[in-house]
Amino acid sequence: QIGSTGVATLGSNNLALTLSNAPPNRQALCFWGDAQAATPFWGGFYCVLSPVHRLTALQTSAAGSASLPVPIDASMVGTQRHYQWWFRDPPDPFHVGLSAGLTVDFCN
Repeated sequence: QIGSTGVATLGSNNLALTLSNAPPNRQALCFWGDAQAATPFWGGFYCVLSPVHRLTALQTSAAGSASLPVPIDASMVGTQRHYQWWFRDPPDPFHVGLSAGLTVDFCN
């Protein structure tokens, strides 16, 4: 499950993307694009339209969660980004899992 904490404003600059209910202690990464998609992909749906920008890879916690800060700069104000998590899931037939998508509007 994808979520967020903080707010997507330049003034606050405290946005973090969250992942929960993923397998524990597994590699995960978050990626984003400028537009939404709903393309079948590895047993799930790819919710981000190419071109896709990959963020830092990390490992989920023992509880299957993760959090990734998103630094906000002036060039992001007035834009919208669409985020999604990808993670390793060994029991899955494709050995990966995908979160739903999350749309974020960046403001001052």
